[in-house]
Amino acid sequence: MKVLILHKSDSRAYQLSQRFSADLIGKGAIVSILDSNQISDHHIDPISNDLIVVLGGDGTILRTAHHIAGTGIPLLGVNLGKIGFLTSIEPDDWSVALDRLINFQFSLDNHLMIKAELISGDKRVELGTALNDVVIRSKAVRPITIGISIDNQPYSIYRGDGVICATPTGSTAYSYSAGGPVLADNVKALVITPICPLLSCGRALIVDSDSQVTITSHCEFATGITLDGENKRCLTNGDRMLIEKSDKNVSIIKMDRLAWPRKFSPGLY
Repeated sequence: MKVLILHKSDSRAYQLSQRFSADLIGKGAIVSILDSNQISDHHIDPISNDLIVVLGGDGTILRTAHHIAGTGIPLLGVNLGKIGFLTSIEPDDWSVALDRLINFQFSLDNHLMIKAELISGDKRVELGTALNDVVIRSKAVRPITIGISIDNQPYSIYRGDGVICATPTGSTAYSYSAGGPVLADNVKALVITPICPLLSCGRALIVDSDSQVTITSHCEFATGITLDGENKRCLTNGDRMLIEKSDKNVSIIKMDRLAWPRKFSPGLY
C-alpha cells in the first residue's frame, strides 16, 4: 500500500505525521509525507498513491479534495481542527483506525462536487469546482437582489445578503448556519439557501443534483463569489452564474464513530 500523509503546517500535525508514518511502515506500507502548503506544487495521481491520510481540519481536507478530485484516491481525515465534519477519526483513534485500514474494514463515500461558470456579456469563464458550496454574497453593508432559475425556468428572486448553493457535504457548513436543511451524503441533491432574506418567503430550496442552477445579479454594485471559501471573481449587474454537478467526485473513508468513545458530545455530530 502506498500512502501519502498530508499534514497542516504546525508542530503537532508534523509530529503525528511521523508517528503515523512509522506505524504504517511497520505494517508494510510505503509512506511519503507532505506539508499541506506544498500540495499545489505536487501532482497527486492514483499510480503513486493508494490512500491519502490528511491531518488537519475541514479546510485542509477541502484544499486536498480539489487536488484529488476525479482520481479515485480515497481520503482519510484525522481531525486536528475545531469541528471536523469531513474527518472520520480523532488522533487518539489512530490505532483502531490503522487496524481497520489494513483489514479494509471501512466504507467509502463518494462525495459529489459542483462546478461554476460565470457568463458576463459574451464572455464565459470557468470558475472551478467546489466540494462544499458556491456562495454569492454582498460585499457592501446593504442587501442584494439575486434571481434564481432551475433548468432555465425562473424560480424566485431573493433579496438579502446573498445566496448559497451547497452539496450534501456542504449542507452541514455555511448553508446550515444560514438556516438550510442538512442532506444525507447519499442524497443526490443540491440545496439553495438565501442568506438573511428580507422576506419570510425566502426559504431554502432542494433540487435534483442533475439540475442546472442559474444565478443572475440584479445589483448595481458588485457581489463576491467564493467556491469553498476561496474568493473568485465578482458578479456585476446582469451577469449570470451557472452551477451544475461536476463529473468529478471525492472518495472519503468513513468509519463508525460509535466504535470508540468520543471527546465531544453526540449533539455535535
